[in-house]
Amino acid sequence: MNPSEISIPVILGHAACTGGSLIYRGLLSTFNFVGLNEVGVAPIINPNMYNPWDPHYQLLAQNFLTPLEFGEILFDRVNDCHLRVLNQKRTLLIREHTHSHYFNPITPELIPNGGSWWSDLYEQKLNQKPKGLVSVRNPIDSWLGLRRSFPTQLPQDFDLYCQLYNKYLDKIDDQNSRSQQFHVFRYEDYVRSPQIVMDKIAQHLNVPCREFDSSTIGQKIGSGSSGRRSKELKLRSRRPFSMKFFRQTTQSSAYKQLCKRLDYAELKDVTSNADMIRARGFSLFRIVTSPIQLFEKPAKNIRERAKGISNIQ
Repeated sequence: MNPSEISIPVILGHAACTGGSLIYRGLLSTFNFVGLNEVGVAPIINPNMYNPWDPHYQLLAQNFLTPLEFGEILFDRVNDCHLRVLNQKRTLLIREHTHSHYFNPITPELIPNGGSWWSDLYEQKLNQKPKGLVSVRNPIDSWLGLRRSFPTQLPQDFDLYCQLYNKYLDKIDDQNSRSQQFHVFRYEDYVRSPQIVMDKIAQHLNVPCREFDSSTIGQKIGSGSSGRRSKELKLRSRRPFSMKFFRQTTQSSAYKQLCKRLDYAELKDVTSNADMIRARGFSLFRIVTSPIQLFEKPAKNIRERAKGISNIQ
């Protein structure tokens, strides 16, 4: 192994709901990595979150630190982790909280100049350019997953989401045009042929690669706030979508551009008659059940709160 290749951290970036948890754990199991998971400056701060091990976050939540000031402190702390890992002849893998920086248009001050917030900081402070890995997924599936798991984190609509995704990839392409810093790979390829994907990653990083073994994935630390916790590698069925959403995909030029650059077929080209029937049925079901949900959701919240109180008692 070339010593110069392990002296700088490796950055994993990806949009939310693109299989990042599964990929992160696979990387930890296959390479000589020690990982830091979903590290970054999130634009949405929860002042009520109990976080006794992070006093700087508590100051941030009380507006005594700005996100950028907190980022400066966070960099020093992460770099300390890097030096400790390096001392044991290991490589630090930083899984970046990409969504916070590139997919939230209300915080333009947090958008990095390049393809990675951490990479920008390492270049500014230490004149180092960490190698980057960027995983992508079919934007239809990542959007539907994001809508289901993190509805409060959604951009305004699907077209804006695709615009932001393209701007993120523009930054990746721009840096790669000067130096091949980032290796972009598809989540679907990772699931179907993990060893081939890992071999290409090893070539990009110039590091040895173990034989991929999915049985070891579950032994590693999983995701932070989300993620697939199983170690099973398989494509999941597409979540249901409405006719309104289908029409949005046909009208979005940003979506068409995204499909072309990532080599995905557009939804209109792969949607069968049966899918269209389900989409119409799903739209009708939402119209009929929405008044019922107005009563069901508060009732569910009350039940969950009551359950939490009983657990404490």
